This record gives sequence, C-alpha cells and structure tokens, in this order.
Amino acid sequence: MFVIFFLEATAFQLPAQQAATATNSFEEIKAKAEAGDAEAQDRLGICYEFGKGVAKDEAEAAKWFRKAADQGSPAAQRFEGIYYLGGSTAGATPDYVEAAKWFHKAADQNDPFAEVCLGDLYAEGESVPQDYSEALTWYRKAAEQGYAIAQYDLGCYYAVGKGVAKDEVETAKWFRKAADQGNAAAQYGLGYCYCTGEGVETNAVEGYKWCYLASAQGNEPAKKILSILEQKMPPEQIAEGQRLARVAGQSPAVATPAADSTLTSSVQPSVSSNQPPVAQTPQPAESETDKMLKKIDEQNDAIAQFLLGLNYYEGKGVAKDYSEAVKCFRKAEQNYAPAQYYLGECYYNGNGVTQDYVEAAKWFRKAADQGDAESQFNLGNCYYDGKGVQQDYVEAAKWNQKAAAQGNSDAQYNMGISCYQGQGMPQDYAEAAKWFRKAADQGNMDAEFNLGNCYYDGQGVSQDYAEAVKWYRKSAEQGNVHAQCNLGVDYDSGKGVPKDYVEAYKWFNLASAQGNINATSDRDNLAASMTSDQIAEAQRLSREFQPHTESASTNSN
Repeated sequence: MFVIFFLEATAFQLPAQQAATATNSFEEIKAKAEAGDAEAQDRLGICYEFGKGVAKDEAEAAKWFRKAADQGSPAAQRFEGIYYLGGSTAGATPDYVEAAKWFHKAADQNDPFAEVCLGDLYAEGESVPQDYSEALTWYRKAAEQGYAIAQYDLGCYYAVGKGVAKDEVETAKWFRKAADQGNAAAQYGLGYCYCTGEGVETNAVEGYKWCYLASAQGNEPAKKILSILEQKMPPEQIAEGQRLARVAGQSPAVATPAADSTLTSSVQPSVSSNQPPVAQTPQPAESETDKMLKKIDEQNDAIAQFLLGLNYYEGKGVAKDYSEAVKCFRKAEQNYAPAQYYLGECYYNGNGVTQDYVEAAKWFRKAADQGDAESQFNLGNCYYDGKGVQQDYVEAAKWNQKAAAQGNSDAQYNMGISCYQGQGMPQDYAEAAKWFRKAADQGNMDAEFNLGNCYYDGQGVSQDYAEAVKWYRKSAEQGNVHAQCNLGVDYDSGKGVPKDYVEAYKWFNLASAQGNINATSDRDNLAASMTSDQIAEAQRLSREFQPHTESASTNSN
C-alpha cells in the first residue's frame, strides 16, 4: 500500500497558487472557467472539491481540474495526481501510473507538493522503478524551493542513510530549515541532534528549546525527551531553553502552525498578480484527502518514534536501554523499513528481547521487501547460515544481489564469494572479481584482500603481482590479518614489490600479533637473515602502525 514517506500532516497545506479571496464570487469564477480560463477552471475545481460557495461535488471538481490540467495548470495537475493516488473520483481504484504521470507534469513546472509526491512514488517503486536516488532528486527540488516538508524528508533520508550516505551535518541542516518554518517533527529532530551532538555541537539548551517548540505542537517523542532533559538539566538551563523557545515562537521565521491548519481557509496571496484567487476551506472528514493525511501523520509519527528508539539503542542523550528502544521501534514499524530493520537486529542479537533468529528473519524480510539494502543483506546472511530460515544458497544470493545492486559493499563482497565458490549460482571467477572490485572500491577490506588474491592467482583477471600487492596493502592497512601476512610474503619474496626484509618482518609481526601462526613462523624464519638493526627498525614500524578505514574515494581508480 502506498504511504507517503516522511511527511507530516501539514504536508497537504497547498502552495500559494491555490489561494482565494471573497472578491471573486463563485459565479464570476464559473463564468471565466466556462469561457476556457485555465486559472478559473482550477479555482472552480477547488470550490467544488472543498464545498466553497457551492455544494461539495468531487465529480465536478475532477471535471474542472482535468480541464485546467489539460491546459497546463500545475495546481490542477497536482490534484489529478492526488485523485489517481487515492482512487477517488478520477478512478474507482488507485492508479499509480496515472498519478505519476500527472505528478510529473506538475513537478516539471516546479510544483513542490508534486515533487514530494513524485519522490514518494520513486521511493516506493509504485508505477516507476524503485530508485532512492531519483526520489531524493525530487525531494531536493522541493526542499530547495523552501518547502518545509521536503526539507524534513531530506533530513530523514540523511539521518538513516536511505539512498544516500548517512550524513549527520546534512541531517541537522535540513531539519533546521524545516524547523525554522514550524515543522514539529523537524523541530524534534533538530532537538535530538543538539542533545546527541549529531551534526551539531552538543548543546542541551538548544536541544531543550527545539523539543519544547515541537512539544507545544503535540509531538509526543519531543515531550518524552523534555521529561528526560528536565531530570538532568539545571533549573537555569531549563529556564533559558524555555525563554529561547518563546522568543523563537514569536519570530516570523519560526512559525507554530495551529492544530487545524492542514488546509487553510484564510486568504493567501497568489503566485502571480494577475491570478484571480479562489477560497479554500478545511477538508471534510473521511474524504480521500483526509485519508491520505492520516497516512501521512502516521508515517510522521513512525519516524519520530524511530528516532527516539535510536536514542535508547545507541545511548545518545539517554542511558542505553534496548528494551525501551524495542518499544519505540515497535510503535514505528508499520510500513517503516528502518524500524523493521532495527527490530530484526534486536532479535538477531538478543538486544532488549530474547534472541530469536526466526523473528529476526521475519523483520529483516519486512524491511527487505520495501527495498532496504541493509535488511536485504542481513536476510541473505540468514539464508546463507540457515538462521531463522532453511539454509538456501540460492535465496542468499538473491537477497545479496538486491542489496549489492543498491551499493551495499558487504553484499557486493558476499556476491563475490558466491560467484567464486559457486554457491547459489554458477562458479564464475570473472564475476567474482567484478563484485570484489565493487566492494573494494568502497573500502571493504575483505574484498580488497580477495581482489588481491584474484590478481595473484590470475583468477577472473590477468595475473598481476603488482596489482595484487596494491590491494593487499589497502586491506592490510585497515588491519586485515590475512592481507598483512600475504604482504609480508610478497616483501620477503620480491613478488610485485622490491624485496625488503624490514617491511616483510613488519607485516609478519603485525599479523602475528593478531594470532596468525603462519605469520609468526615466517617472521621468526626471516629474522635469521636480518641484522639486529633491521629487526629493531621493523619492530619500531610495527609499534607505530595504526590501522585506518578507507573511504570509497580512497580506492577509486
């Protein structure tokens, strides 16, 4: 079922071109509409849709929206998309293909609401191929126009690493932009960032301020964080946080929407001065739009609960408490993949619940079916190891391939292993090397080691000792014990690198320190051919060695 991602109830506050005034009567608008005026047709559709100046009539509304939409009105095209999305007057059942078509038309004219809806369709894979990168493109377009809901969406995607690398600074940046416009969920999110120091410098007073503002709008997770802060903060800091919240709430830059502001009935300026405006009224209960808003509100609450659960899971801002984390994740799990993923993690590792591989696999599958790459990878591992499911290498390869296609480096490494060993798919060294390279290019040290082996043995690639040494080194410098041992062998033998006993001893010594028996033997045998000064230098280099993690850019060729 399609659920709009990362939106809150205020998401359906329509852009300004839908505004209206009482200076144009219903009859005047109707006359212009019947004469073919697209803007008047759009406004007449609004009158029928919301029962303003005429009895509510969705069929008439749809008729006039279609006329305006066919003339290129982005606002009317947006409504067409909404109709098809909800399966109301425009169609007996939802038609995502038609919805996507109309949202595309409106989004191509920079309509921010349509851009967000189009982003949701790509995120869900409804009528279009699931593509988180494309979803983010549309969210970003709306966010850069100042659309608060899209700004909040973007912050959430950066927070959980959905379709983009996790980035705490970007998360805080976009939460702030939305929070400054009064978005309660973003205010809570920004408060969370200040409490935990994610993306911003830790500041309890700022954290309190933003959670206070969110709490004033009824945000339940913010209320819970406030109660925790009030137990920890000195009274003077609490007073300062409340003062800053009052000042921010009075500022035009930080609006605090009324609870019933989902659809405004007040007069708003139109986008262009020559547009005759039309009135809006609140959406009647149980309409298709109202049902969609309920879904949006539920999704928003899920994200807030999820972020609160992360606080407890990671011990950020509160004492680590897996049981509380599980409670929050359960509240957030309905159609929300990140919460389902963490529930799977909790059951797999026995964090906050009794360890249960069957339950873990169940939750990983729920998130995996929504396209969550990490869950697809974990489900693949469950099938590979036979934990919670019947061992099945074919299923393992299937789920790893889904995750690998989304860029998950661990899944790409697993695909390399499956291809190399012929587990779940035909043995193919060239395919194995391909997948090892994809993972190695993202800094996966095990993939770097295995790609080195492929070059050393000439399996799937042309034999090249120098290239093998290159990848062994990348892996060894991250601390891979097998790569360190192999690099010692290469320096000892002079394969792919000039012979160097000091370097060989260093790498053998490092591998030996991690318990590699072969490295210990090779080091001791090598020492017989070295001077005491050489051994002392190699031991010094070993002591000074610090493993480091490589980024994708480090490994790009």
